Amino acid sequence: IDPDEWDTLNQAIKQRARLTNAFLRDLYSDQDALREGIVPPEVTLADPYYRRACLNLSPNRAAPASLIRFDLIKTTEGWQFTETHTNTPVGLSYAIQNRRFLTQEAGDFYRALPEYHSIINTPLELLDTLRELAPEQSRRPSMVFLTTGPRYPFYSEHSFLARKMGLRLAQGDDLLVSDNRVYFKTIAGLERVDVIYRRVNDTHIDPAVFNTDFETAGIPGLIQCIRAGNVIVANAIGSGTAENRALHAYLPALSRFYLGERLL
Repeated sequence: IDPDEWDTLNQAIKQRARLTNAFLRDLYSDQDALREGIVPPEVTLADPYYRRACLNLSPNRAAPASLIRFDLIKTTEGWQFTETHTNTPVGLSYAIQNRRFLTQEAGDFYRALPEYHSIINTPLELLDTLRELAPEQSRRPSMVFLTTGPRYPFYSEHSFLARKMGLRLAQGDDLLVSDNRVYFKTIAGLERVDVIYRRVNDTHIDPAVFNTDFETAGIPGLIQCIRAGNVIVANAIGSGTAENRALHAYLPALSRFYLGERLL
Protein backbone atom coordinates (compact mmCIF):
# COMPACT_ATOMS: atom_id res chain seq x y z
CA ILE A 1 0.00 0.00 0.00
CA ASP A 2 1.63 3.21 -1.10
CA PRO A 3 1.75 6.26 1.24
CA ASP A 4 -1.03 8.20 -0.49
CA GLU A 5 -3.40 5.25 -0.41
CA TRP A 6 -2.51 4.56 3.22
CA ASP A 7 -3.14 8.19 4.15
CA THR A 8 -6.69 7.86 2.78
CA LEU A 9 -7.19 4.62 4.70
CA ASN A 10 -5.76 6.17 7.85
CA GLN A 11 -8.18 9.10 7.72
CA ALA A 12 -11.15 6.83 7.01
CA ILE A 13 -10.32 4.45 9.87
CA LYS A 14 -9.89 7.30 12.34
CA GLN A 15 -13.17 8.82 11.21
CA ARG A 16 -14.93 5.46 11.57
CA ALA A 17 -13.53 5.09 15.10
CA ARG A 18 -14.80 8.56 16.10
CA LEU A 19 -18.19 7.75 14.57
CA THR A 20 -18.41 4.39 16.36
CA ASN A 21 -17.72 5.97 19.73
CA ALA A 22 -20.12 8.84 19.08
CA PHE A 23 -22.86 6.34 18.31
CA LEU A 24 -22.17 4.25 21.42
CA ARG A 25 -21.99 7.33 23.64
CA ASP A 26 -25.35 8.56 22.33
CA LEU A 27 -27.05 5.13 22.38
CA TYR A 28 -26.37 4.69 26.08
CA SER A 29 -27.25 8.26 27.09
CA ASP A 30 -29.58 10.67 25.26
CA GLN A 31 -30.36 8.45 22.23
CA ASP A 32 -30.66 11.52 19.98
CA ALA A 33 -30.14 9.51 16.79
CA LEU A 34 -33.12 7.32 17.67
CA ARG A 35 -35.31 10.28 18.64
CA GLU A 36 -34.46 12.09 15.38
CA GLY A 37 -35.19 8.99 13.29
CA ILE A 38 -31.64 8.69 11.96
CA VAL A 39 -31.68 5.02 12.97
CA PRO A 40 -34.91 3.04 13.50
CA PRO A 41 -35.12 2.11 17.21
CA GLU A 42 -35.71 -1.56 16.45
CA VAL A 43 -32.33 -1.82 14.72
CA THR A 44 -30.42 -1.19 17.95
CA LEU A 45 -32.83 -1.71 20.84
CA ALA A 46 -33.65 -5.21 19.58
CA ASP A 47 -29.98 -6.05 19.04
CA PRO A 48 -28.86 -9.00 21.23
CA TYR A 49 -25.78 -6.97 22.22
CA TYR A 50 -27.80 -3.98 23.44
CA ARG A 51 -27.58 -3.84 27.25
CA ARG A 52 -30.50 -1.89 28.72
CA ALA A 53 -28.90 -2.14 32.15
CA CYS A 54 -26.04 0.05 30.88
CA LEU A 55 -28.18 3.06 30.00
CA ASN A 56 -26.49 6.13 31.53
CA LEU A 57 -23.97 3.82 33.17
CA SER A 58 -20.97 6.05 32.33
CA PRO A 59 -22.54 9.26 30.97
CA ASN A 60 -19.30 11.26 30.85
CA ARG A 61 -17.19 8.70 29.04
CA ALA A 62 -16.00 10.08 25.70
CA ALA A 63 -14.89 6.80 24.10
CA PRO A 64 -16.76 3.67 25.24
CA ALA A 65 -14.67 1.58 22.82
CA SER A 66 -10.97 2.03 23.61
CA LEU A 67 -9.89 -0.63 21.13
CA ILE A 68 -11.73 -1.22 17.86
CA ARG A 69 -10.98 -3.65 15.06
CA PHE A 70 -12.18 -2.93 11.54
CA ASP A 71 -12.13 -5.50 8.76
CA LEU A 72 -11.58 -4.09 5.28
CA ILE A 73 -11.47 -5.50 1.78
CA LYS A 74 -10.20 -3.98 -1.44
CA THR A 75 -12.49 -4.30 -4.46
CA THR A 76 -12.42 -2.91 -7.98
CA GLU A 77 -14.26 0.12 -6.56
CA GLY A 78 -11.72 0.68 -3.81
CA TRP A 79 -11.52 -0.07 -0.09
CA GLN A 80 -14.64 -0.98 1.85
CA PHE A 81 -15.35 -1.62 5.53
CA THR A 82 -16.97 -5.01 6.06
CA GLU A 83 -16.95 -5.56 9.83
CA THR A 84 -16.66 -3.59 13.06
CA HIS A 85 -15.54 -5.36 16.24
CA THR A 86 -16.12 -3.50 19.52
CA ASN A 87 -17.18 -6.06 22.11
CA THR A 88 -13.90 -7.92 22.69
CA PRO A 89 -11.81 -7.27 19.54
CA VAL A 90 -9.46 -10.15 18.76
CA GLY A 91 -6.26 -10.06 16.71
CA LEU A 92 -3.93 -7.37 18.05
CA SER A 93 -1.32 -9.81 19.35
CA TYR A 94 -1.38 -11.79 16.10
CA ALA A 95 -0.69 -8.66 14.08
CA ILE A 96 2.24 -7.75 16.34
CA GLN A 97 3.76 -11.23 16.32
CA ASN A 98 3.34 -11.65 12.57
CA ARG A 99 5.05 -8.31 11.98
CA ARG A 100 7.87 -9.25 14.35
CA PHE A 101 8.50 -12.55 12.55
CA LEU A 102 8.35 -10.89 9.14
CA THR A 103 10.85 -8.19 10.08
CA GLN A 104 13.22 -10.89 11.30
CA GLU A 105 12.88 -13.04 8.18
CA ALA A 106 12.59 -10.24 5.62
CA GLY A 107 14.62 -7.46 7.22
CA ASP A 108 16.08 -6.26 3.92
CA PHE A 109 12.60 -5.76 2.52
CA TYR A 110 11.50 -3.57 5.44
CA ARG A 111 14.76 -1.57 5.43
CA ALA A 112 14.19 -0.80 1.74
CA LEU A 113 10.74 0.68 2.32
CA PRO A 114 10.62 4.50 1.95
CA GLU A 115 8.29 4.74 4.96
CA TYR A 116 7.72 2.12 7.64
CA HIS A 117 5.68 2.33 10.84
CA SER A 118 6.38 -0.14 13.63
CA ILE A 119 3.46 -1.57 15.62
CA ILE A 120 5.59 -3.27 18.28
CA ASN A 121 4.70 -0.67 20.93
CA THR A 122 0.94 -0.78 20.32
CA PRO A 123 0.26 -2.67 23.60
CA LEU A 124 2.00 0.13 25.51
CA GLU A 125 -0.09 2.72 23.68
CA LEU A 126 -3.21 0.78 24.64
CA LEU A 127 -1.95 0.70 28.23
CA ASP A 128 -1.63 4.51 28.23
CA THR A 129 -5.19 4.79 26.92
CA LEU A 130 -6.49 2.55 29.69
CA ARG A 131 -4.51 4.46 32.32
CA GLU A 132 -6.22 7.71 31.25
CA LEU A 133 -9.63 6.11 31.93
CA ALA A 134 -8.94 5.62 35.64
CA PRO A 135 -11.63 7.25 37.81
CA GLU A 136 -9.06 8.84 40.14
CA GLN A 137 -6.19 10.47 38.28
CA SER A 138 -4.61 11.59 41.55
CA ARG A 139 -3.06 8.17 42.15
CA ARG A 140 -1.41 5.46 40.08
CA PRO A 141 -4.27 3.28 38.83
CA SER A 142 -4.37 -0.45 39.46
CA MET A 143 -5.34 -2.36 36.32
CA VAL A 144 -6.06 -6.00 35.49
CA PHE A 145 -6.60 -8.00 32.30
CA LEU A 146 -9.86 -9.97 32.65
CA THR A 147 -9.67 -13.29 30.78
CA THR A 148 -11.84 -16.37 30.46
CA GLY A 149 -8.89 -18.58 31.39
CA PRO A 150 -6.53 -21.03 29.68
CA ARG A 151 -9.22 -23.50 28.64
CA TYR A 152 -10.86 -21.11 26.21
CA PRO A 153 -10.01 -19.78 22.72
CA PHE A 154 -7.70 -16.78 22.38
CA TYR A 155 -6.10 -17.25 25.79
CA SER A 156 -2.70 -17.19 24.11
CA GLU A 157 -3.48 -13.67 22.90
CA HIS A 158 -4.63 -12.66 26.37
CA SER A 159 -1.39 -13.96 27.87
CA PHE A 160 0.78 -12.25 25.24
CA LEU A 161 -0.92 -8.85 25.57
CA ALA A 162 -1.02 -8.96 29.37
CA ARG A 163 2.71 -9.68 29.42
CA LYS A 164 3.51 -6.86 26.98
CA MET A 165 1.27 -4.42 28.87
CA GLY A 166 2.57 -5.44 32.28
CA LEU A 167 -0.93 -6.31 33.53
CA ARG A 168 -1.94 -9.20 35.73
CA LEU A 169 -4.25 -11.79 34.19
CA ALA A 170 -7.39 -12.27 36.25
CA GLN A 171 -10.43 -14.50 36.00
CA GLY A 172 -13.77 -13.68 37.57
CA ASP A 173 -12.96 -15.74 40.67
CA ASP A 174 -9.84 -13.62 41.26
CA LEU A 175 -11.94 -10.49 41.78
CA LEU A 176 -14.64 -9.55 44.24
CA VAL A 177 -16.91 -6.61 44.97
CA SER A 178 -17.16 -4.92 48.36
CA ASP A 179 -18.67 -1.50 49.15
CA ASN A 180 -19.18 -0.81 45.42
CA ARG A 181 -15.49 -1.31 44.69
CA VAL A 182 -13.69 -4.10 42.86
CA TYR A 183 -10.77 -5.85 44.54
CA PHE A 184 -8.12 -8.26 43.31
CA LYS A 185 -7.34 -11.15 45.64
CA THR A 186 -3.61 -11.36 46.39
CA ILE A 187 -1.52 -13.29 48.89
CA ALA A 188 -0.99 -10.01 50.78
CA GLY A 189 -4.72 -9.27 50.86
CA LEU A 190 -7.24 -7.37 48.77
CA GLU A 191 -5.99 -4.77 46.28
CA ARG A 192 -8.36 -2.23 44.82
CA VAL A 193 -8.83 -2.28 41.02
CA ASP A 194 -9.45 0.93 39.05
CA VAL A 195 -9.48 -0.27 35.43
CA ILE A 196 -10.45 -3.65 33.96
CA TYR A 197 -9.41 -4.47 30.41
CA ARG A 198 -11.85 -7.22 29.57
CA ARG A 199 -11.66 -10.03 27.08
CA VAL A 200 -14.81 -11.64 28.50
CA ASN A 201 -18.02 -11.37 26.51
CA ASP A 202 -20.28 -8.87 28.25
CA THR A 203 -23.01 -11.52 28.44
CA HIS A 204 -20.97 -13.10 31.22
CA ILE A 205 -19.48 -9.97 32.79
CA ASP A 206 -21.86 -9.61 35.74
CA PRO A 207 -23.92 -12.70 36.71
CA ALA A 208 -25.97 -10.54 39.08
CA VAL A 209 -27.36 -8.55 36.13
CA PHE A 210 -27.13 -10.73 33.02
CA ASN A 211 -28.38 -14.28 32.67
CA THR A 212 -25.37 -16.53 32.08
CA ASP A 213 -24.37 -20.12 32.65
CA PHE A 214 -20.72 -19.04 32.73
CA GLU A 215 -20.71 -17.80 36.30
CA THR A 216 -16.97 -18.15 36.99
CA ALA A 217 -16.07 -15.68 34.24
CA GLY A 218 -17.84 -12.62 35.58
CA ILE A 219 -17.79 -10.40 38.65
CA PRO A 220 -21.11 -10.24 40.53
CA GLY A 221 -21.89 -6.62 41.38
CA LEU A 222 -19.57 -5.10 38.76
CA ILE A 223 -22.29 -3.00 37.11
CA GLN A 224 -23.08 -1.26 40.40
CA CYS A 225 -19.37 -0.46 40.87
CA ILE A 226 -19.26 1.13 37.43
CA ARG A 227 -22.41 3.13 38.11
CA ALA A 228 -20.87 4.37 41.36
CA GLY A 229 -17.86 5.64 39.38
CA ASN A 230 -15.36 3.44 41.20
CA VAL A 231 -14.11 1.30 38.31
CA ILE A 232 -13.86 1.53 34.53
CA VAL A 233 -14.26 -1.41 32.14
CA ALA A 234 -12.86 -1.31 28.62
CA ASN A 235 -14.39 -1.81 26.22
CA ALA A 236 -17.55 -0.54 27.88
CA ILE A 237 -20.23 -3.13 28.49
CA GLY A 238 -22.74 -2.91 25.64
CA SER A 239 -20.18 -1.81 23.04
CA GLY A 240 -21.03 -4.86 20.94
CA THR A 241 -24.09 -3.01 19.62
CA ALA A 242 -21.80 -1.21 17.17
CA GLU A 243 -21.02 -4.57 15.49
CA ASN A 244 -24.55 -4.77 14.06
CA ARG A 245 -24.30 -5.06 10.27
CA ALA A 246 -27.71 -3.45 9.88
CA LEU A 247 -26.11 -0.17 10.99
CA HIS A 248 -24.04 -0.03 7.79
CA ALA A 249 -27.02 1.38 5.89
CA TYR A 250 -27.29 4.32 8.30
CA LEU A 251 -23.61 5.19 8.75
CA PRO A 252 -23.51 7.99 6.12
CA ALA A 253 -26.44 9.72 7.86
CA LEU A 254 -24.92 9.08 11.30
CA SER A 255 -21.63 10.61 10.17
CA ARG A 256 -23.39 13.80 9.12
CA PHE A 257 -25.47 13.79 12.33
CA TYR A 258 -22.64 13.22 14.81
CA LEU A 259 -19.57 14.56 13.04
CA GLY A 260 -20.90 16.91 10.39
CA GLU A 261 -18.71 15.05 7.90
CA ARG A 262 -19.17 12.99 4.77
CA LEU A 263 -18.42 9.34 5.47
CA LEU A 264 -15.09 8.43 3.89
